[in-house]
Parts: sequence; C-alpha cells; structure tokens
Amino acid sequence: MTANSKENIKNLFHPDDYPILLPQNENIDFILMKKKGVARYCIAYVDLKNFEDLDAEVNNIRKLLQKSTKAIWLLREVGAFIILKTDKDISNIEQSQLKVDTTGFHAVIIQGLYIIGKKSTLFNQSKWFKYSFGESEDIEKKLQSII
Repeated sequence: MTANSKENIKNLFHPDDYPILLPQNENIDFILMKKKGVARYCIAYVDLKNFEDLDAEVNNIRKLLQKSTKAIWLLREVGAFIILKTDKDISNIEQSQLKVDTTGFHAVIIQGLYIIGKKSTLFNQSKWFKYSFGESEDIEKKLQSII
C-alpha cells in the first residue's frame, strides 16, 4: 500500500458515496458520513501507531465517533464502518477477534471493522440473521480493489 493510502481511501468514498466530511478529530484521521432516509452511516479511518488491546481501541473510537457525529441512542444512531491501519503484522489476529455489534444498543453501531496490516488485511461485519446493514460488504469490496 502506498504512503498516501489514507487519501486514496478517502477519495474512494468521498464525495460520491459519503458526501459529508466531518471536521478532523483528535485520534481519527477522517470521518465520512452519509444520510439515507432517517439512517446515518459513517466511515472512520484511524492510523494506529501502537495498539495492545484491539477491543479498547475500538471502544475508544466508538466514543470519539459518538462525540463527532452527535449520535444519541434510540434517537440519532450512526452505523459505523471503521478502517484501522497499522504497521504491525496482524496474522495472529483472527476474524472472530474483530468485535462488531450484534445488537443496535449503542449510539454508534459498529457494523464493519477492517484492519490493514503490514502484510495482510482482515474484515468482519455485523449481521442480523443473514442480513448485513450499512453496505459493509460493498465497502469491503471497494477497499480490496485498491489495497
């Protein structure tokens, strides 16, 4: 992946698919949003310099997204697709370790999680029965096309 991959990913989705670019956050490189009827979705890109606890990182990102998107549970939820970039080898991480939400009991619902590692990528998405929401599969396919 090239050095400007963050910009490549941003340009892949913005402005055509995700027309709203939110102001930069302290730990999130960019947040793209779109509205589809009453639903709101976002893509967040985070360059992880060093991480030990993936669950803690995702929970921290969820809190930052809630603040940035002004998400409120039951009133103004946001479906989130998070892209994590790391220089670490992620071959020891399994798909089951990528925790995505299986319920909608959050203001920010993690619908997809995609990790770009040193030599590989890993993806997981939430599904309710056989259905996925937030177009996670489409996002994953687009990412695979440029990585």
